[in-house]
Amino acid sequence: MSYATDMLTASQKAYQNALTGKMQQLNGRRLEQHDIKALRDEVTHWQSAVDAESDRAKGNASRKPIQVVIP
Repeated sequence: MSYATDMLTASQKAYQNALTGKMQQLNGRRLEQHDIKALRDEVTHWQSAVDAESDRAKGNASRKPIQVVIP
């Protein structure tokens, strides 16, 4: 798994937790995630990064592949 995939998973989990009102604890302190739009934007950003990564791996990237011409 890549960094983008890991971040997508983490941001999706944070978004789901925010939607359901779950809180996380860190060193005994409760952390609430309230900004739904910012979390949704984060999920969208990392999803596009993962999509671009998989397109590059498949060879479907937006730029043309390098062509080597041997005379």
